[in-house]
Amino acid sequence: MILYLIAAVLVGWLTGVFINALSDSMPFLRRPRLPLYPNGTTRPLIAWSGLIAFLTGHRQGSTETAPLTDEETGEVTYVPNRLKWRHIIVELGTPLLFAWLVLRFADDRPLLRFAIWFIYLTILILITVIDIEHFLILFPISIPSIVIAAALSLLFPPEGHSWNEFLIGGSVGFGVFFLIFNGGILFNVLTGNSVVAFGFGDVMLATIAGFMVGIEQMLTVTLRAIIFGGVGALLYVVIALILRNFSAMKPLPYGPYIALATGLSLLTL
Repeated sequence: MILYLIAAVLVGWLTGVFINALSDSMPFLRRPRLPLYPNGTTRPLIAWSGLIAFLTGHRQGSTETAPLTDEETGEVTYVPNRLKWRHIIVELGTPLLFAWLVLRFADDRPLLRFAIWFIYLTILILITVIDIEHFLILFPISIPSIVIAAALSLLFPPEGHSWNEFLIGGSVGFGVFFLIFNGGILFNVLTGNSVVAFGFGDVMLATIAGFMVGIEQMLTVTLRAIIFGGVGALLYVVIALILRNFSAMKPLPYGPYIALATGLSLLTL
């Protein structure tokens, strides 16, 4: 058990480094890069890990600020050229999550199931981080993720499940959320609103979820995502009213709710 825990923590930490590196580069470059500072310069090897960078004084890049371009307006603003606290949260939270999974399920899950869980959770955490920070679920991430989830579920379905459950789950995930996506478009047409509340990236994430959990759990994922999204929207309204900056048409990232619901359902497989 101790060796499994050590392995889970090490894999989780390296996964956190990987997630942070992609979260820094993919929203701007649409391709992986070595770990970067916000100004686009490559971090020294000792600073590839955000945790080690903080501890060794490499959080700050070579310049104090970095230009940040708004993807819609093209407006350039300047932000601090240092690593975010997100780097610490991801690199600590991911190994803790992986270790908890080993402690909780080591007695009744095969080693292969943990490997698949770790891959799936890496995808879900990466998508969540980018969606929270940039309101984006990127095709260069979601399309390979669909292929990976489909391949793993079709080749290595959980005990007691057949591969066709996951094929149907991915199809249903796409179909249901595609209808919701088109409902949002219709709402915008009828109201003249230009704000996209539910994007096609969310449809892609729901497809990934369907391939990960199968048709039976996909229904649960959909219900949970709706509930989590409603609770999240209510919290936003309450906090925004308290801070007096409420906007009825403010877009909120929906991907984290789908990812959370998917992660919970994975634990039943």
